[in-house]
Amino acid sequence: RGPLVWEATTFGNSGNALQMNGFFNGSNQANEDWLILPPFDLSSTNFPLLSFFSRTKFNGDPLQLKVSTDYPGLGNPNNFTWTDINGKFPAETSDAWTQSTNIDLSAFKQSNAYIAFVYTSTQDDGARWTLDDIRVDNSSTAPPPAISISASSLQFGYVPNGSTADK
Repeated sequence: RGPLVWEATTFGNSGNALQMNGFFNGSNQANEDWLILPPFDLSSTNFPLLSFFSRTKFNGDPLQLKVSTDYPGLGNPNNFTWTDINGKFPAETSDAWTQSTNIDLSAFKQSNAYIAFVYTSTQDDGARWTLDDIRVDNSSTAPPPAISISASSLQFGYVPNGSTADK
């Protein structure tokens, strides 16, 4: 939805990469664009682990990572079931390559698993996202446990004016 699409760029982490930007012709554009990878056969894997490098610059919505086992490869992806996955993406406007590793896809061990990166922008803001070195590896061991959270994701109870609380 919208006029912009993912494009190839020579400014990747290790050469060419894929890039999406919501800013075009001097203004931000309302856009939703899905980068859907070819289907993966994960049925015979032990622990399928996704890894990739990503980079973001300018204000805008975070990238979303989704997986589907009922998407047929054609048509509007919004008409099918997609599960949100924590992509371990870099902080907004960080403009530094960040490697996301050990993203466990074991819950999707089927012959037709689709992985999608979903980009959105508005007329108010549109970040630039770049992806490189996307891969799925079959690991013989489970990924190590990890927690990915930002300070803005934490919520604390009400503290009356003039009072203090440890956070």
